[in-house]
Amino acid sequence: MPPRPLELTLTFTRPYRLFLADYWRKVLILGVLNRSLHVHFKDQIAAYDGRSQRFFRLLKNVEEMKKRVVSIPPDHRLYAAAASQSFRKQVRRMRKLMGRKLKDNDLWKTYSQVRGILENIYLWYTLSLFLPGPWADVYKSTYGKKANPVLRRLYVNRVYSEGLMKEFSNFVKACTLLRLKELGISRDPALLLQSEVEALLKSNIIPSAPAIARRRHGYVLIDGKLVFTRDMPSLFQKHGYFFTEPSGTGKGIHGTPSYRAKPLRGKVRLIFSEKEVGAFRAGEILVTQMTDPDCIVAIRKARAIITDEGGITCHAAIVSRELRIPCVVGTKIATKVLKDGDRVEVDATKGVIKKL
Repeated sequence: MPPRPLELTLTFTRPYRLFLADYWRKVLILGVLNRSLHVHFKDQIAAYDGRSQRFFRLLKNVEEMKKRVVSIPPDHRLYAAAASQSFRKQVRRMRKLMGRKLKDNDLWKTYSQVRGILENIYLWYTLSLFLPGPWADVYKSTYGKKANPVLRRLYVNRVYSEGLMKEFSNFVKACTLLRLKELGISRDPALLLQSEVEALLKSNIIPSAPAIARRRHGYVLIDGKLVFTRDMPSLFQKHGYFFTEPSGTGKGIHGTPSYRAKPLRGKVRLIFSEKEVGAFRAGEILVTQMTDPDCIVAIRKARAIITDEGGITCHAAIVSRELRIPCVVGTKIATKVLKDGDRVEVDATKGVIKKL
């Protein structure tokens, strides 16, 4: 009898480049987290559709990680004030290196230094992302008032390191473009694997144009290999996985209110990357996976904000309260069941979005 397929969960949707998807999986997830937290992540799958990239993990791995993190007591050295201070110091150093003017003859050295810092701090980055947010209630219910100083420190770390992975991705892009320019070669840096970026920076080796161009319209990075298919269910089944896509017509989408207001109506505009911000029109309803500072122009024009991800401490929630824009975060499925031009009603008091 064949083994039962393992359930996948959609962890993030990001406009990240192939390099970061590959590096994140191989080095940060299967390396740093498995080693530091003694968890057993089997894989992180990245699926690119030509517009955005979805990241999947085994549900049991995510639950294992949550169980491990919330079991670490508040007096553990990982949660000490000194550890948080060290984390922020290394974030500053990493940003300083990434902010320097790049020199072609120094690219490999600078890249290696930045990468080394990221790997050193990634455990704390992960703890700061998850524990003060989606896992905070579980941690407080386990440790009571002793949890509060830990959650406050990690929240400060989270705000301090906001956007760090995107900054790293942009830094690698800049390094790659500079080296390509020096070699007089035209390639899309967004479509290079980690090994290809590093071969370019270290040894001036680059894949052929046709090999890279094939990736432009979509791919799946699974078990460390690129697969070109649109038939995700069959691919998952082949590898012993299954994933249940969000279903429905967009009616009755539920999330967490972050800035409450009376029900309002408007047209949806989906934003998946900063490249799409310029198309946003005043009075539209911004629907996205999550916001970051690059979205601020669209946010200021938005009649309301709806996100797939996040809680009351996420970027969208904080900015919506500052700007007094109705906002519902953490819907999980808004970008999957809504499309550009849909008319919706947003009840930012109840956290409900209905398609009209």
